Amino acid sequence: MATDSYLPEGAGRCRLVRHSFPLLEIVTLLPMAGTYLYNAWRFSFPAGYGGLYALMAEILARQPFPLPAQIPFYGPGGIPFAYPPLALYLAALFVGPLHVPMLGYLRWAPGVVCILTMAAVYLLGRQWTGDRLKAVVAVVIVFSAEIVYSYHGTASGSVRSVALLWTVLAAYFSLRAYIQDRLWPVHAGLAGLCLALTALTHLTYAAFLVPGIVLMAFLAPGPRRALWRLRTMVIIGLTGLLLAAPWWGTVMARYGPAVFINAAGTHGTGGLLADVGANPLGLLRAFLRWYANLGRTWWPGALSGLAILGFAYGLARRRWLIPAWVTVTVAGLGQTDRFEILLCGLMAGEALVDLARFVSGVAGRAALWGRNAVAGLAFLALALGPLGALGFRGIQWTEVELTAALVDTGRWIEGNTPPDSQYLYLGSSHDVGEWLPYLTHRTPGISPWGAEWTGKYDRERDRLGQLSACVSAKQVSCVEAFAGSAGLDVGLLIVPVEENSPWVSLEQDASWQLAFDNRSWRVYARTGSDGAR
Repeated sequence: MATDSYLPEGAGRCRLVRHSFPLLEIVTLLPMAGTYLYNAWRFSFPAGYGGLYALMAEILARQPFPLPAQIPFYGPGGIPFAYPPLALYLAALFVGPLHVPMLGYLRWAPGVVCILTMAAVYLLGRQWTGDRLKAVVAVVIVFSAEIVYSYHGTASGSVRSVALLWTVLAAYFSLRAYIQDRLWPVHAGLAGLCLALTALTHLTYAAFLVPGIVLMAFLAPGPRRALWRLRTMVIIGLTGLLLAAPWWGTVMARYGPAVFINAAGTHGTGGLLADVGANPLGLLRAFLRWYANLGRTWWPGALSGLAILGFAYGLARRRWLIPAWVTVTVAGLGQTDRFEILLCGLMAGEALVDLARFVSGVAGRAALWGRNAVAGLAFLALALGPLGALGFRGIQWTEVELTAALVDTGRWIEGNTPPDSQYLYLGSSHDVGEWLPYLTHRTPGISPWGAEWTGKYDRERDRLGQLSACVSAKQVSCVEAFAGSAGLDVGLLIVPVEENSPWVSLEQDASWQLAFDNRSWRVYARTGSDGAR
C-alpha cells in the first residue's frame, strides 16, 4: 500500500511524493552497510580506541543508579563522571544483563549503528531535496568518507555513532516540523526528544545540532510565518532541555558549571573565531582559506571536490540553510570534518543528480527514477561506484592497534603490580595510549584522555609532546628527567618491542629491570621498588 508524505520543493512549495518499492535504496545501500561491518568481521579486536568508554560502561553495568561520582585512572588519576551517559548505558545493558563481551560489543555496535544512521541520513536527504535519488547519492557520498568511518565506525563510535544517529533524526524531525503540516506538533516533539538524546550522548554533536535547528527556523523551505516558526523552535528547544534535565541537573549539582566550561575549552572549540577573534575581515579571510582547503585531507580525494561543489551549489541555488549551517559550525566548533562532510554531502548529492539530468537533457524528476529505473541505477554505478570502492579501500587500510598481546600485557600488569602503581607508555600509538588505563586498571603518568573534564587537557597534551620527544630519541635519561620535572612517581615503563629500534639505553640502565616480556610488549619495573610483585 502506497503512503504519502509532504516534501519541500523550491521556495516554500511542497509536492506530494508517492513511495514505491525501495529497490534503488536496497541495491545501493546494502553494499555500503557491508563496508561498515567489514573490519568487525575481519579483526578479532575493535579498531580505533575506546578504553575510556569501555571503562565507564563497565562501571555503569555494576552501578547503574545513581551515576557514579568518578571514573578512575584516566585524567590521569580519575575524572568526574560528567560524561553524557546514554550510549554508555546502552553498552552497559549489553555487557551486563546480556553478557556480551565488552570488546565484542565495541567491534560490532558502531558499525550496526552506522547502518541505522545511513537510513536516517537518507530520510534527511529526502526531506531536504524531495528526491529519492538525491537522498541515496547523498548517503553514498557521506559514508564513503573515511573520516566518517574513523569517527563513527571504530570503537569510539560506540558513543559517536549513537550521537550522530540522534543528531540526524533531530534534524529530520525539525525540518518536518517547520513545514507546518497537520502533524507538526508530533514532529516538533520528536525533534525535541532527539535533541535531548543527542545531548545525553555527546555534547559536541548537540553543539553542532542546536545552531542547525535555529537556522531552520529562518532558512528551511516551507511556510515562513515568523512567529509560528519561532514558536516551533522554542517547543523543540524546551523539550530537549527539559528531557535532558535529569542528567545535566545532576552533573551541575555535583560539580558546578566548571566541569562543562573545562570540557568546552578543548578539542579546538571556538573554531575560526578562536583563531582570528571577532575581526570581520580576518574571519572572512580565514573562512576563504577554509573553503579553498575544504576536504583536502579526506579520503577518497574526490570528496574534496564534491564538498566544494555541494557548498557552492547551495549558494547558487539560494538554498541558504546548509551553507549557513556549515559556516556557523566551522566558525564555532573544532574538529568539524565529520560535520562538514555530512552537510556538504547532502548538497553534493543534489548537485550531482541535477548535473547529470542537465547533461543528459532529461527534464523532471521522474525520468531518472520511476519510468526509467535502469538509467538511474546506471548513473549510480558509473558516478558513485568508484567513490564507494575507494571508500571501502580506505576502510580496508584501517590498522587495529589493540591485540591479544596488548590485552595479555594489561592483564599481567593488573594482576602483578600494586593498585597505586603509575606507569609511562613509551610508544607512539595514540590508540594504545588510550586503551592502556582500561586494560591495566592502573594510572598513567600522562593522560589527555578525560582531562578535558578536569581543566588539565592542555597540560596533559604538552606533557605528551615532551614525552614523545624522549620516545623518539630512545633515551631513558630523557624519560627520567621528564618524569622528575613533571613530579611523577613512575614505577613502570610499558614499551613496544621494536626489533629495528630497541631501547638500548633502557636495557643497560640498572635503575630498571625487565619484569614482563611477551615478544610484543615489555614492562620494566624500577629496581628496588614494589612496581611488580
